[in-house]
Amino acid sequence: MVGLVCGIMGLLVAVAVWVEGIDSMNKNYPDYKGEDLFGEDEEKEIHFEDVFNEEKKEELKNFISEHKKNIEKD
Repeated sequence: MVGLVCGIMGLLVAVAVWVEGIDSMNKNYPDYKGEDLFGEDEEKEIHFEDVFNEEKKEELKNFISEHKKNIEKD
């Protein structure tokens, strides 16, 4: 019986945290639709093979030059 009560209490806490996270995401990022969640935005991904494709290589150079300040150096 104690295990059942503890399990239900744990489940309630997990649900409360989940709901709070959804609410926080909705308040802070109202335009986010989750399209990038499962890779629907694959055309913007960079692949190793792109370095050898001249067209993709040029796009990659342009992207790096546009976002140079956001790229951290090790």
